[in-house]
Amino acid sequence: MSNELNFELSGGTDVAKWFLFHPEDLAHRWHAPPSWWIEDFAVSKEFAAGSLVAVSTGKDGGFKIRFTNRGLTEREQTYVRKTAAFRLRVLHGRLYLDGGWAVPEVNQINPEECYSSDDAWITLPNGDYRATVYAIAWFEEPGAMDENGYSTPQALTTYVVELQSVASLEEIVPPTSIPDLDPILYTFEDSDLPEAAWLTNEEYTEPLAPVYPLLYWHEVIFPGIEQKFSLEPDAPFEVVDGQMVISYSIDEQAIGTLFSVSQMPSRNMCYLIYSYHMERLQRYDYDYLQGVGTRLVRLNRVFEKEEDLWVEVEPYEPPPVSVDLCAITRLKQLFADYADKNATYQERIQFHHFYAERVASLTNPRELGWFIANAIDFNGDQQQALLTLSDADLIEALTQALERRLSE
Repeated sequence: MSNELNFELSGGTDVAKWFLFHPEDLAHRWHAPPSWWIEDFAVSKEFAAGSLVAVSTGKDGGFKIRFTNRGLTEREQTYVRKTAAFRLRVLHGRLYLDGGWAVPEVNQINPEECYSSDDAWITLPNGDYRATVYAIAWFEEPGAMDENGYSTPQALTTYVVELQSVASLEEIVPPTSIPDLDPILYTFEDSDLPEAAWLTNEEYTEPLAPVYPLLYWHEVIFPGIEQKFSLEPDAPFEVVDGQMVISYSIDEQAIGTLFSVSQMPSRNMCYLIYSYHMERLQRYDYDYLQGVGTRLVRLNRVFEKEEDLWVEVEPYEPPPVSVDLCAITRLKQLFADYADKNATYQERIQFHHFYAERVASLTNPRELGWFIANAIDFNGDQQQALLTLSDADLIEALTQALERRLSE
């Protein structure tokens, strides 16, 4: 880049992130689910391709960015707090700066209107760049804020993006997730629900409650997979600290799934909070459940309480047996072919292309097996039988099932 680049853009966000891209480079995401970029397997592909720069700001609100090809000023160097380098491939002579409203996805409304604003575009010669983003603690500089806490005209920008031409994007190691570039230096404990439901029970240390409400369901809920499903009208039951057990079979010694409820809308939600085995309980009238399976459990004692089913459980872990890498590769290829051709799968799984993309990224055999088992049109008995298999037997059973379906 021979000419000097030095200009500022202002923006805002209500998703605590900003994005730099050209819509045509992300056209394949128009059928992706909302906020697809929170998934590392998806956003890392865009970072690797150089089609996206994305930064977590730590908070909503406005920000200013200075774009340059001449490095940081001495003032900026003094207040740099974090930095991240991205691959960036410019193919259309310009890029769009967005606060999370116009990233291509299935629910995007009026994208043409979003992209019509000249104030959000930057002009760049086509080519490959190293885009280095610096988070600047501008508010620490004396005189940067007025008496009302607003930035003064001479204040530094919140971010600086340095763009330098490179011979090859391979020179740059891209992020694998959206980096945290909040200029405020602080840390906090991650309190999210456990994501790796396929961890062994030895690795998963949260103790089980004495009892859980039990939902008898017509198919298996596989751990690790987000689920949303409707219930019978006015079906009341209780949730222990946001958790319950869902099982295809309610026979004692059957295998069920501990389910963490993340959203519980209802027509007539009421709270009846009381004590039972020293646990805090809430009763709702649910329209549907939304959440994620977190682990397998064995049902020890099923009983009724106030017309609801309850269960005592113990941890359950299928027998560990190592899986050959070739078997995993073979299963992934079979599933990719199945996902591309099978109409039943495409009707069964919402955002089926995105789901197949996720499956292709998986490396843990149990995780891979459960995601594929969830996507195939097994009946409940067949699903239940899969829960007790070792990793190796699960991969083999799914391989055979896909081979049969692809040969039909």
